[in-house]
Amino acid sequence: MTPRQLGRRGLAGSRLGLGLAAVGRPGYINLGRAHDLPAERTPEALYARTAELLDAARAAGIRYLDVARSYGRAE
Repeated sequence: MTPRQLGRRGLAGSRLGLGLAAVGRPGYINLGRAHDLPAERTPEALYARTAELLDAARAAGIRYLDVARSYGRAE
């Protein structure tokens, strides 16, 4: 993904971002969709999947991440 200039200060960023609400709290937007979530939901398993997700996002050129304390362990 080609970086894009953000504003007038010369900062560069990606055109796409990655929202992590459902990563730190799998039920956040998936209530009633347990069949879509992996069986292993321990903090360790969630951390490992998050690391894979972030590695893939970085490899794809994504540099903007949306995280917040209210997302559970997403930070």
